[in-house]
Amino acid sequence: MTLTKNTISGNTASSGGGVYSTYYYSTVTLTNNTISGNTAENAAAVYYFGNDGKDFKYNTITGNKATGGSDSCTIW
Repeated sequence: MTLTKNTISGNTASSGGGVYSTYYYSTVTLTNNTISGNTAENAAAVYYFGNDGKDFKYNTITGNKATGGSDSCTIW
């Protein structure tokens, strides 16, 4: 999964309000995105569970709200 130059906002989920990815994706690349205003119980902005195939660069992550866990990112 590759996301580049997107605005990801106003989403709600139990985990990963903005972006949710599991090990089913071999590589996750997030570059130059704005991830804001999302809500979730855990990892309001980004939830990533997988192998080492992740590349997060130059993203703006702000204003996300989790009710139980991380407001920003959970990476396993």
